[in-house]
Amino acid sequence: QFTPDDEGTFVVTMRATDDGGMSDTSTATITGTNVWPTASITGFGGTVPLVITPQETINFTGSYTDPGALDTHMSRWNFGDSTSSSANHGAAGSGNLSASHAYGAPGTYHVSLTVTDDDGGAGVATTTVVIQTPQQALTSIETYVRGMKGLNKGQINSLIAKLDAASAAAARGSNIAAHNEMSAFLN
Repeated sequence: QFTPDDEGTFVVTMRATDDGGMSDTSTATITGTNVWPTASITGFGGTVPLVITPQETINFTGSYTDPGALDTHMSRWNFGDSTSSSANHGAAGSGNLSASHAYGAPGTYHVSLTVTDDDGGAGVATTTVVIQTPQQALTSIETYVRGMKGLNKGQINSLIAKLDAASAAAARGSNIAAHNEMSAFLN
């Protein structure tokens, strides 16, 4: 059994010898072709967060595998907002990748991770990131709180009141008051 660690032409020779000492050889030429790497995005923000707002730094993580253990690789994160990040990687059959990015505006962004080997083979993984306005984020948090089974009605109402106060302060443009209300909510 033979598993090549990179593409190329390999000559395999077999020698058979019988019990009388007579032997013969046979050869076969095997051509190994490039197998593209496989890329995956394993997460962003530690886990998939409930809300992400503009200017919040998101830590993306990914990985790749490649049966061509001698191949070198380049990774490129495309964040879906006309920005990207690239890195070169040495020869290895696998690796972990990461990048950080902050979006400037709310919206839905399609993120891709492309891992290209030194032979031009590429593996691509994609995910979608939704960046919410502060008001949308507060609404998402409220919906989540209302669905929490471990809280009683009074606890839910108290948390919703803090969210409503933060929302009203944000709508007035009072960021300090909104921040204070969110701190009270978190406590």
